Amino acid sequence: MAERRIVIDEKLIEHLSWLSRIRLEKEEIRNILPQLTRILEFFHQMDEAGVENTPPLFTVVEYTETTRADEPSTGLSQEEALRNAPKREGAFIKAPRIV
Repeated sequence: MAERRIVIDEKLIEHLSWLSRIRLEKEEIRNILPQLTRILEFFHQMDEAGVENTPPLFTVVEYTETTRADEPSTGLSQEEALRNAPKREGAFIKAPRIV
C-alpha cells in the first residue's frame, strides 16, 4: 500500500478548529503544531508494526455481561412520579407546546 503522509501546517489546524468550532489564537496554533506532528509521527511508527497475521482485536479487556435480570416491579405511584416535575396540571406533567 502506498504511504500517505498528512502534512500538518497552520492552515490545516485553522481548518480543523473551524470545523470543530474552536477559536484558536495564532500563538495557540503555533503551540499545537509540533504536538500534532509528534502524534502523527507516533501513528506512522505504529503503521510499521508487523500485524499482517494478527486477528482484529475488538476490546483489550475481557468483557462480561453486567446487566441485571429484567424483573417486574410495582414501579412508582402517580404522586411519586410527579413529585419532581417542574410544572404539573392535575395528574399530568405540563410541558411547553412544541410545534
